[in-house]
Formats: sequence, structure tokens, C-alpha cells
Amino acid sequence: MLSMLCVVVSYTFCSYSDKYFISKAKMSSNTFTFFLSLSMLIFMGMYLPLDFYIYPTVETIVLLGLFTLCKILEFKLTAYTLTELSAFELKAWLGLGVFISYFYDVMFNGVSFSMISVTFIAMTVIGLFLITIDGSKKINYKKISLGLVGVVFAKSGYGIVIHRLKDTCSSTLAMCIAFFLICLGMLTFYNPIAEFKRQPKDIAKLSAVRIVNTIGSLIENYVAQMSVISYSLIQPLILILMFIINIVKHEKTSYKGIIGGIVCIIGIISLQLSRNS
Repeated sequence: MLSMLCVVVSYTFCSYSDKYFISKAKMSSNTFTFFLSLSMLIFMGMYLPLDFYIYPTVETIVLLGLFTLCKILEFKLTAYTLTELSAFELKAWLGLGVFISYFYDVMFNGVSFSMISVTFIAMTVIGLFLITIDGSKKINYKKISLGLVGVVFAKSGYGIVIHRLKDTCSSTLAMCIAFFLICLGMLTFYNPIAEFKRQPKDIAKLSAVRIVNTIGSLIENYVAQMSVISYSLIQPLILILMFIINIVKHEKTSYKGIIGGIVCIIGIISLQLSRNS
């Protein structure tokens, strides 16, 4: 649980930062994706000697390809959906991954099906839903619906692939490969030098934030290797922290949002207690 909380604090900071880069600094999705990947490649590469192993098989190669695809979709679609959603609202939608992860664990990891667990997951999702419909602003879901579905599945797929790779390839190496391929592929149509000259300060800030992001990712990968369902609970926990921050900052929150946050907290805590009992 402590490792999950470390990831939550790290990613909450990164979520607010990323919203700034997309909405305030008006950074394009290509710029966001390329320099995020490049800086993560550099910082992950520093840790790579401490976590390097690979046993190449056909399955490993396929999983690495899927992992790269998940990261591309996650970065591109996160930037796209943040044009309409706040970081808080995006985390609420990403919380839907708890259903995907739970049934993956049941089908492939020998976890026993439990109506109690499903009930608590459903409670968590209901809380997430109440938060997303609090009515505080108008969101053009028609514009971002496909992107939203894509980022939910990409984020869930990330955890599942990391879990499947744990015996054949280190998560750090998998991330380095993915970031390298993303940067290499984007160089065929994107000019990072010209873009850096246009937004040097914002890109430098984006890269600096990736130090925190890297630490969070390393711990997140450890959590995903241990349990896919625990990995999926990271997003709702980030949402809860953001919810608390909003209350402390006295930001306007509707009754639906408050009730949703409380229901979500109860659902997550109950699910964790039921799994540990």
C-alpha cells in the first residue's frame, strides 16, 4: 500500500503539471509526446543498469510491441482529452480500469471471483461517475469520446502487459525500448529542434517534471508486476487526493461531486480490505 501511495503523490503532481502544459502553455500533442518520451528515456536509462534482463521469445517481442502501442496511445490521447477535461476528470474516467483489471486477474491470474469485490468495484465506479457529472462545467464528450475510450484501455493495457512481461523482460528495459521507438518514429514527421526553439522554457519544465514521473513509473511498474488490480487502483487513489486538494483549496464542488468522492473512497478502502482479509 505504501508503494501505491508513493505513486499517487508522484502522479498527482505530474497530472496537474501536464494539464498546465496542454491548456496553459498550449503545447501540441506531438511536442508533449516527443519530449515526454525523450526525457523519460534519458532518466529511465540512468536506472537501466540496475534493472536489466530480457529473455527474447516471440511472446516477449509481441508484448513489447503492445507495450509501445499502449504508451503512444496514452501520451497522445491524454494530451487530446485534456483539451476538454481537467486532470481531475480524466483520472475519474481512468478509474474505470478497475473493472478491466479485476476480470483480467480472475481469468488469467487465478484470482477467485467474488461478488463482494465486484460490489466494491461497482461502488467505486459509481463514485467516479458522480464526480464526472457534477455539472460544474460543460464538456464536449462527443468530441473526445473515442480518445477517452482509447486512453482508458491504453492505461489498463499498460499494467497488464507489464505484469505479463515480469518473467521475460525488465519493466525498465521495456519502457526504454518503447520511448526509443516512439522518439525514432516521430522523427519521420516531427522536427523537435524547431519546436524546442519555439517553446524552450515550457519544454524544459516538461522535461524536469519527468524526474518525478520516472520515480513514480518505476514504483508503478513494481505494483503492476505484483498485482494488476492494485495497479488499477492507483488512478482512483489519485482522484481521491485531487478531491481532497480541491476541498482544501475551497474550489467549487457540487453535492454530486462530494458524494461521489466519499463513495469512491469507501469503495476503494473496502476493496483493499476485502482482498487482504
